[in-house]
Amino acid sequence: MANILVMEDDEQQLELLRYMLTRRGHAVVTTLDASEAYKKFCERKFDLVVTDIVVRKQGTPFPDGGTTLIRRIRTGLTGKNIPIIAVTGARAMEHPRIIKSIRTDWVSDILRKPFDMASLLKAVDAALGQGSERTPRAERSVA
Repeated sequence: MANILVMEDDEQQLELLRYMLTRRGHAVVTTLDASEAYKKFCERKFDLVVTDIVVRKQGTPFPDGGTTLIRRIRTGLTGKNIPIIAVTGARAMEHPRIIKSIRTDWVSDILRKPFDMASLLKAVDAALGQGSERTPRAERSVA
């Protein structure tokens, strides 16, 4: 099916995402931070990126998160048309700068944690349906 890159700092959540997407027949590459994810993104072709937005190190938001990964992919030469699904447990009141930094025209969908796997799989199917003909989704509030 599709080659999917998943970046999630919570190892249990990462394994669950990998398991669910692999069961669906996708080839999944996983990473725990944006630097490693971008390195893998540059090494091979992906059909979809699923990324956590707020990466925590010892309970504190860390700058090497999903917003960094999304920005690097979108401003690079090869990532302009790759669908990206952003996943976040952050609330606008707790992390207003991080939430507002998500350019909604750069992501196919934003899933709020906790989410059920059916919602993730539906978002993945929709994003992959866009493929290289991805058109930015209509701007909508993420706060």
